[in-house]
Amino acid sequence: MDLFFDSIILLALLGSAMLAQTFLRDRKQRGTWEARHKKTALTIAVFLLLGFATIFWGSFIEPRILTIKRVSLDLPNYTPKKPVRVALISDVHVGTYKKSGWLKRVSKRVTELQPDLVLIAGDLIVNRPEHAQYLSALSTLAARFPTYAVLGDHDYQVDKQHGQWSINTETAKTVAKQLEQAGIRVMTNEAVSIKLNNASFWLLGLDDWLARKTNAQRAFAQTDGQGPLVVLVHNPDFILDPDSRRADFIVSGNTHGGQIRLPWIGPIPSLPSKLPRIYDEGLFEEPRYSSLVPKAFGTSEESPAFYKVRDPSATPQNDAVRQLFITSGISESGPRARLFNPPEIALLELY
Repeated sequence: MDLFFDSIILLALLGSAMLAQTFLRDRKQRGTWEARHKKTALTIAVFLLLGFATIFWGSFIEPRILTIKRVSLDLPNYTPKKPVRVALISDVHVGTYKKSGWLKRVSKRVTELQPDLVLIAGDLIVNRPEHAQYLSALSTLAARFPTYAVLGDHDYQVDKQHGQWSINTETAKTVAKQLEQAGIRVMTNEAVSIKLNNASFWLLGLDDWLARKTNAQRAFAQTDGQGPLVVLVHNPDFILDPDSRRADFIVSGNTHGGQIRLPWIGPIPSLPSKLPRIYDEGLFEEPRYSSLVPKAFGTSEESPAFYKVRDPSATPQNDAVRQLFITSGISESGPRARLFNPPEIALLELY
């Protein structure tokens, strides 16, 4: 339990309930402001109760609703006998709010989807190495389907203090060891040929971008140029790397979709990404030889704005699109809340 965020949630729930009760009670007492303005007092009480319901729903109900997002993708030079079904989960974040029981439920739901392949896009723990023990619940999933994973910034305990970045490689090793004991292959800047349904593609698993462990050139060097290149990486900021232009499809997580969203507005908190805010979740297409370049004026390193710049070497033949998919993940970090953004398992159908 995160005492800081849970204390805020508890205070908000108690405060809204007590204030609503006060407004409703004082409407019936002569001489009070509430009695003289009964309609206004009732309106305020209703809004307070709606606030109570929203906070309670977002903190304790919606984070336990597991949804399925289905996405179909047409990969270049790829003609499987039937679409290859890939189950993608990310931002598992076991430890603070969710433990083995949640992962068993996720594993059961993934099994019901009968995928050909399972991918895990990093951030397996919240921030403590002892949390990795809960990952053993994924062993039932790995026993039934080929399962590949990469690590994320939480697995490295990436932190920035006084302008300096720090990482903990021992924590990352602990997480990786627990995954491997569960039968999951942890990919560290490497490539493997995936042959399913009479067709093959290259899966490239990259180490964490924020921890400065990504080495895309090493992974790409292991491919033979035959078949599409699918990159599994935790942070979608990898698309800023010039090497990302070689990928046909990039699969990532990290953003949580903002966790707290509003209809027609999108994510409310800032996203843990240097990409524009429109890159919050879902499927995006970008010209392969166009780059996202930070504007030099009026922006910061933490939240730059971007231009799309076309590479002068691009030609009609090599300017095909690359696709980026960002899943909003299955768990939470920071506050336990999700709103208009329930946990999701992504089912990607590749053809």
